[in-house]
Amino acid sequence: MNCPKCRNAMQGHRATNSRPYKYRQSGLSTVNLVGIMVYECERCRLNCPAISRIDELHQVISSVLIAKSGMLTGPEIRFLRKAAGYSALDFSELLRITPEHFSRVENEVHKVSKSVDTLSRVLVSQHQSVREILTNIARELRSMRGSVFSLKKTGWEVNRKAA
Repeated sequence: MNCPKCRNAMQGHRATNSRPYKYRQSGLSTVNLVGIMVYECERCRLNCPAISRIDELHQVISSVLIAKSGMLTGPEIRFLRKAAGYSALDFSELLRITPEHFSRVENEVHKVSKSVDTLSRVLVSQHQSVREILTNIARELRSMRGSVFSLKKTGWEVNRKAA
């Protein structure tokens, strides 16, 4: 295998307990992988892991984070959100916080509150069909902002402003 950066030949080794691969692409500083092949370029020091069944890996990481006893960190919430397929906008809507505040939580400018921690775990642990329903609810909530409610002869109607 040649290095995609400098075209030099790469050497491979299997990640072990004593020399694990630090999976920083996950956005988490604490995830280390063992048993995968890692190809390294001696010239430019580029590392290229060969990670198979990555969706399964992300499910396992998500399960560990959801079951964790302490509070989630911002990067852990970002990982869970992305692994579950939520956009930041939809997720912030479901958490009932502004997208700006949610960004600050994910980037650890603001601390994670207990309610954001708990609801984040619940949202990402649901089955896909439930996630789709919640995503639709988030979009509906956004579309309701700035709505005007009018009393007509037939009853109340909502005139939605474009989101």
